[in-house]
Amino acid sequence: MKKIVYLVTGVLAWISGLALAETSGVDRVLKQLHDRGSDLKTLAADVVLKTADTELGDPDWDTRVGRMVVERQPDGNTRLRVTFLRRERGNRVEQARREYVLDGEKLIERDYPEKRQVVRVVRKPDEKLDLFRLGEGPFPLPIGQPPDEVRKEFEVQEARPDKPETGLTYIQLLPHNGRPMADRFSLILVGVNPEGWPVFVQTLDKNGVQTTQARLSNLRINDPVDSKAFDLESIDDSWKKFEGGY
Repeated sequence: MKKIVYLVTGVLAWISGLALAETSGVDRVLKQLHDRGSDLKTLAADVVLKTADTELGDPDWDTRVGRMVVERQPDGNTRLRVTFLRRERGNRVEQARREYVLDGEKLIERDYPEKRQVVRVVRKPDEKLDLFRLGEGPFPLPIGQPPDEVRKEFEVQEARPDKPETGLTYIQLLPHNGRPMADRFSLILVGVNPEGWPVFVQTLDKNGVQTTQARLSNLRINDPVDSKAFDLESIDDSWKKFEGGY
């Protein structure tokens, strides 16, 4: 799950140029994010996920394009499906279906061109997994969390990139030393649209090497979700199948 959950080669230079604004703007954004999650039941969106690794010395983004749907269930757990249909790297574009489905205790990851399926146990039967919470979802989004809870995990600052997207307000989250998120990230940058929804997330891993960008568009909030939306078709014995634990 962590490959899709974790949340650009030039990110360090870009971040170094961020101008920090007054904390009142941060408070407003955190309140918006909290309020938006208070009655959030489903979230569907088109998604573009981009990764780059400075250790590899490759300037091109590895980009996957697809869609996602997340549903919060009455018992407090959430389920997720992310479907990528296209992969882009440099001038190369290919149809490359990849699926991630989390429903219950297991995450199913399928790579269709490679005909490979990996099933992992990601939570214990008595655990709750809320994908809208920081650190538990497909992207690190502070949706529905009280601002004080976010601040326990991060130093939060408003940020203004050199080339911001029109209409977005940015905050950056710097994990506090010793907190769980510091084991995974050194920085998270979130872009929030005028309605208070986070539609851009950029993360830098704890080693300052791998950068991930996620862009959400065409958001559908609390639309009914067919239960079959989380069903994958059967696969035959020609597939390579693996199972693992945490």
